[in-house]
Amino acid sequence: MVGDVGELRPDGVPSIVIDGAQFGVGGTGLVEKAGSWRWLRLPVHDWLLGMGGVLAAAAVFLLMAHTPVPSEGNDLVLWVSQGRAQLMWSDEILFFAVVALGAGARGSLADHRTRRSTRVDVGMVSLMVGLVSLLVVLLAVGRLVYPAYGIALSADVVALLVSVTFGALHLALLALAVTTVSLTWFVVPGPAKWPATIAGITIAAAFVAGSFPWFTPTWWNLLVAVLLAGWGFLIGSLRRSR
Repeated sequence: MVGDVGELRPDGVPSIVIDGAQFGVGGTGLVEKAGSWRWLRLPVHDWLLGMGGVLAAAAVFLLMAHTPVPSEGNDLVLWVSQGRAQLMWSDEILFFAVVALGAGARGSLADHRTRRSTRVDVGMVSLMVGLVSLLVVLLAVGRLVYPAYGIALSADVVALLVSVTFGALHLALLALAVTTVSLTWFVVPGPAKWPATIAGITIAAAFVAGSFPWFTPTWWNLLVAVLLAGWGFLIGSLRRSR
């Protein structure tokens, strides 16, 4: 239970009272006790998680709205050319989504680090896999739309980059499905735990089904993107209400 910020300690460091104990507060969200620093969850982490979900949803929505993807190399070159502006915006938004999601989720799990469990470890690892996968999507789409040094891409290279894009997105959605269950089960407090867990499992199932965009219709892929925004706000809003 996090209390209010107290007076300055004798050494001039702002303090915060937690369960009757006084901690020094660092400018990066760290608290000090007995000479060791630990992470303290701040409200901004919950907002970052929600906004990260919205930004990721916008990026995935723009990417999925440009489907179906052709299978032939020359058709893929035309597909990229026709949707260049759309793919460019998706790529730019995805960068900020990865930063916000990483910072927000890290903060939301921070106050549980002293209670180590398998669920926390699985959630943290799956989150890292998901974020790294989104970075791969970011790099692949970026190379498709930005002419680095004016280097032209052959049809085979375009086909490879498009394959990597959706392959990495597949991996990201699978990882976020695991993260969703872990976060809703472990992070959400009090009586809201079970409803949030059921909602998390439902969203995770949608992520798994949506991780095969080449098998599912466009409307379903767009729905998965919307659910990604809902996931971020589900965790963030429930944490703020604690």
